[in-house]
Amino acid sequence: MEKVETIKDRMSELHKKYPNTEDISIQTEIFDLEDAVRAKASIFYKGTLLATGHSEKWFDSDIREEATPWAETRAVSRAIGFLLRKEVIHTEEDLMQLSRRRLKSFYAYAKDGATLEELKTLVDDEDIDFVKRKLQSAFNSITAKIQMDEARNKNNK
Repeated sequence: MEKVETIKDRMSELHKKYPNTEDISIQTEIFDLEDAVRAKASIFYKGTLLATGHSEKWFDSDIREEATPWAETRAVSRAIGFLLRKEVIHTEEDLMQLSRRRLKSFYAYAKDGATLEELKTLVDDEDIDFVKRKLQSAFNSITAKIQMDEARNKNNK
């Protein structure tokens, strides 16, 4: 199973690898777009660039003040992940955001009349374990509801 980390976990690892905090610095740049915030984080060791990370947060339901720190934190986390050569660059925060988007699409597809077979295919095709578990749980809930509705209808006849 994938080890999903938080930004706190990654900062802790960074400080273990570079204990003299005066030698390491993280600089961020924020770019305000019309409907999104883009962030870039750069990690330097004694003035030499070691890694960068980028992130973008769209204003779907978030206001700009919430989007800016989210994008900046994610960019820093990704830069640390690249620097430490993490196999999984996604953090827990990234995966929760991705899960919410995928679940929203999954439920919309179900509401639009997708068959259980089509929904199961979406679950099976998901390649990120964290997200796949969330989709599997949603699929199980939908299946249980259908079974309860069928049993209720059968008893009402």
